[in-house]
Amino acid sequence: MPEELVLARAGDSEALDPHVTTASYSEQVMSLIYDPLVTMDFEGNFSPGLGKEWQVNDAGTEWTIELNDGISFHNGDAFTADDVVFTYNRLLNKPALLKWAVGPMSGVEATGENSVTFTFDEKYAPWNTYSSYGGYFGIIPRGPVEADEDAFAANPVGTGPYKLDEWVRGDHITLTRNDEWSTPHSPEIESEDAPLPKKITFRVIPEELPRVQALLSGDVDILLARDFPQRELSTIQDDSGTTAEVFTSNNAGYVAFNVQQAPTDDVTVRKALAHAIDKERIIEDIYQGLGAENWVPFSENLLGWAGEDVRDQLGYEFDPEKAGQLLDDAGWTMDGEFRSKDGERLTIDIVSTNTPPPRVQTAEEMVSMFADVGIEAELTTYEYNTAYDEFGKGESNVMYGTVSWFDTDIVNFLWGSANAGASNLSFLEDPEVDEMIAKGATSIDAEEREAAYRELQLKVMEMCPCQPVMTYEQATGLQTAVQNYKQHPSLLTPVYHDVTLDE
Repeated sequence: MPEELVLARAGDSEALDPHVTTASYSEQVMSLIYDPLVTMDFEGNFSPGLGKEWQVNDAGTEWTIELNDGISFHNGDAFTADDVVFTYNRLLNKPALLKWAVGPMSGVEATGENSVTFTFDEKYAPWNTYSSYGGYFGIIPRGPVEADEDAFAANPVGTGPYKLDEWVRGDHITLTRNDEWSTPHSPEIESEDAPLPKKITFRVIPEELPRVQALLSGDVDILLARDFPQRELSTIQDDSGTTAEVFTSNNAGYVAFNVQQAPTDDVTVRKALAHAIDKERIIEDIYQGLGAENWVPFSENLLGWAGEDVRDQLGYEFDPEKAGQLLDDAGWTMDGEFRSKDGERLTIDIVSTNTPPPRVQTAEEMVSMFADVGIEAELTTYEYNTAYDEFGKGESNVMYGTVSWFDTDIVNFLWGSANAGASNLSFLEDPEVDEMIAKGATSIDAEEREAAYRELQLKVMEMCPCQPVMTYEQATGLQTAVQNYKQHPSLLTPVYHDVTLDE
C-alpha cells in the first residue's frame, strides 16, 4: 500500500462544508471525505452507496431510500436516517449555492428506522445523478454541524474513504485513509482493501513552472488537470519519468456580462463585446490549442448541447467591424482613442482571478480586444475566491468564468434567477427562462428533455448574457510510477482508491 499520494494544484480550498461552497478546490477534497447516497459506475448505472435500495412511486415524485446500517462517521458516530434528513433539510433551507440542484424537492423525512423519503412537487430528472455525487451531495453528520458550523467547515467529518488530518491554509491539506470505510462503492474500484494510499496530500503551488518542476522532480505524484499548464504538455510527455493523460472535459470557459450594470445592461453593447472577443486567439495562444471553440457556456459532453445551433442562428463570431457598427448603433461613437456618448466615455470593469495564469492572460487579452473597438476596460485581479465575491457585488461588468458539471441542469446554476449574483455571473433574471429551466429538469423522457434544453439555449443566447469561449481539453500530469489511476468518464472526477506507486 503506498504511504502517500501527493497532488499539486494552484489554489487552496475555500471551505469543506458542501453547503457553503461550490469552489472546485473544495470539491476535490470533499469528494474523498463524504459518501453519496448511491454510486454511479463507469457505464452510468446506479448502485448502492449509503443507500442500499430505492423505490419510486408511479408519479415519480416520491423516492424512498433504504439505508445501509453499520456505517460510521469519522468521529465514530453512527450514520443514521436522521443525518440524511438533516443534510437535505439544511440544503433546502440554508441559503446555499447548490440549493438549485435539488430542484422541486419539497421535503425529506425519515419513514422508518433506516429509510428516508424524498418528496418532489414534480418529477426531477437529475436526482439520481446528483445523489451519486459525494463532493457536493455527500451526507454530513447532524451533531458536529449543529454544534459549530464554522468549525465543521474547517474540520469536517464524513463517512468517506478519507478523513481530514491536517489543513495548513494556503499550503496543503492532508487526508488519511479511513480504515473503517465500509460504504459500498463503484465496481470499478477493484482493490479488496480500498482505498489504497494511506495519505493523500493536496499541495498548493500557485506558480506554473514550480508546479511542473515539482512533478518532473518527483516531489509530487499528480498534477491535477484543473491547473495543468497547457504550454508544458510536451515537456511532461517527453520526460521519461512523467506522462500526461489528455481528455475532453466537462469544463467550459465563458465571458460573463453583467446584464444589470451599465453599460452591459444594453444588449447591443453585450453583442458588440461578444464580437470583439477573438476566441481562436485565446485558445491557440493562451491555452496552446487545448480546447474546442464553444457557443454555449457548458461542455458539449452534456445532453442537449446546442452550441452548433447557436453558432448557426446567432453567430457572435469574432468580427471587430461588426462590433464597432453595433456600438455606433447604440450611440457610442469614436472620440479619440475610445468611444463616448453624451460626454461619457465607454468604460467597463473587468474582474479576474489572479490564478491560474491563463485566466489572468485571458482577462489581459480582453482589455486589448475591447480597446481595439474603442472600449476602455479597467482590469482588477483578486485572489481566486475573493474575485467571485467582488464580482457578486454587481458593480462590475465582465468576468471570465469556468463551469464544470455533468448534467445539463447546470443551466439553473448559470441562468436561474435565484442564483443571480452568485453562480449566475450574468445576473440574468427572467421568469420565462426560469420556466424553461424547470421544464428541462422535470422532463424524464430524454428526447423531451434534450428538446427543452436546446430551446432554452437559443432563448438565452439571444439575450447575449455571455460570450462562450471554449470547452477545455484538459490533461492530468502523472509520475510514471503512478499505477491504476482512473477517472470517472461521466463525472470526470479522479478515482484514487486503487492507486499504487511503483518503486
